[in-house]
Amino acid sequence: EAIDGERLGVAFLTALSLGLRPGEVCGLCWDAVDLDVGTITIIRSLQRRPDSSLVLGPVKTTKGERSLALPPYLVSSLRRHRSKVAEERLVAGALWQDLGLVFPSEVGTPVDPSNFRRAFKRAVVRAGLGSTWTPYELRHSALSLLSDAGVRIEDVSDLAGHTDTRTTMNTYRHPVRPVISHAVEPMQRLLGSES
Repeated sequence: EAIDGERLGVAFLTALSLGLRPGEVCGLCWDAVDLDVGTITIIRSLQRRPDSSLVLGPVKTTKGERSLALPPYLVSSLRRHRSKVAEERLVAGALWQDLGLVFPSEVGTPVDPSNFRRAFKRAVVRAGLGSTWTPYELRHSALSLLSDAGVRIEDVSDLAGHTDTRTTMNTYRHPVRPVISHAVEPMQRLLGSES
């Protein structure tokens, strides 16, 4: 609900659903999306150059290039989003720069990462999650949720585009529901019955 009405809401949903990096989401182009088959191919990332300009470049590693299946709810969301982008293109008219981006600015250019962060912050505040979350939390959350749901760590690592599972295990795997059990035995002794 927090992303309803948010212009980049489907971008956030895509990042959370697939564990994408913010640069991969912002660099996603329609030529890498097949909504009929239900796949996207990650081959580009939006990168900031030393002169502060933005450029679409290749992902960092060959392992980072990957094809991902889309859940049906995301296919539907992306179809609706594509229609909204087509409307924005008409409104922008001659100002539109057609780069084929899935999540462009209002004039077709890449969304500046700072604008992406601001839009994300608005959504998480609206959701009641505070203001300290960053777009990278979507990636962390996705990979942690998949791991917590029992998806093999090798598969989570492949989804993330990691070269080995250690990165996934050490950086991205966070218990979603940590089980705190050290108080069970003492409380059982103090308050529990013998039965």
